[in-house]
Parts: sequence; structure tokens; C-alpha cells
Amino acid sequence: MRRFAIMAAIMLTAAVSCGPGISADEDSFVSDASTDICFSMNGTDMFSFDEKTWQLSWSDGGMTFRAMDDNLENWFSVSFSRLPVSEGESVKCQMKWFRAGGSHSATDMSFTLVRSSGNVLRLWDRKNQVGLVIHKF
Repeated sequence: MRRFAIMAAIMLTAAVSCGPGISADEDSFVSDASTDICFSMNGTDMFSFDEKTWQLSWSDGGMTFRAMDDNLENWFSVSFSRLPVSEGESVKCQMKWFRAGGSHSATDMSFTLVRSSGNVLRLWDRKNQVGLVIHKF
């Protein structure tokens, strides 16, 4: 009986810890305070950004952020329909990325601004379970 009570308590805690509709990946990403460049998908970092070997670019005209390694073997870009201004605001985006295994793209992204601080934007796409931390400069 005691084992059942403990298991029930664990399951209940796990079920409500992230709130309704919020995955553990989203909860972890949103609560992370890091301002490092990041592209995360389903809880996995897609790239290991290193400011010594990666370059960043921002295009105001195209509303596009890009991050690429010096050898162009790994990169990602995100083009915004417009930039989100306030936390909780969602915007449509298109993404492209390349890493070992080939190139990928997604046109149906909808990122919500979960936090901003100066030029650092932390964005989350709930449907696709994708998180971004980018710098607008």
C-alpha cells in the first residue's frame, strides 16, 4: 500500500508540474536563464554554439537571424514575419538549418516570446517543441 501511495504521489507531481499543455522540454527551456545562442528541438540542443568559432548576423530588412560556424558545416537561420515586442506575443517564422545529415527547413513555425532582455530574445514554438535564444543587434 505504501508503494502505491508513493507511486501515486510521483505520478501526480509529474502530471501537474508543467501545467496544462506544457511539456517538460518547454518548462525547462522557459525557465533557463542562459543568454547563450541556442536552437533546441524536443529538448535536445541542435548545435553547440561557441563564440570563438561561430558568426552571427541580423538582417533588419529581411527580419532574419543567422548563426553559422566558421566552416559553414553547421548553421541555422530564422526569418520573422515581424519581431515580437512583448512577452507572450507570437509571430510566424520560417527556419532553415544544416548539420551533419543534411539541410532542413520548416515554414509553419509560430514562436512566442517567452523572455526578452536587451537584445536577447528567448522564443518557444509549442507545436514543434523548438526553442531559440537569439541576439538582435
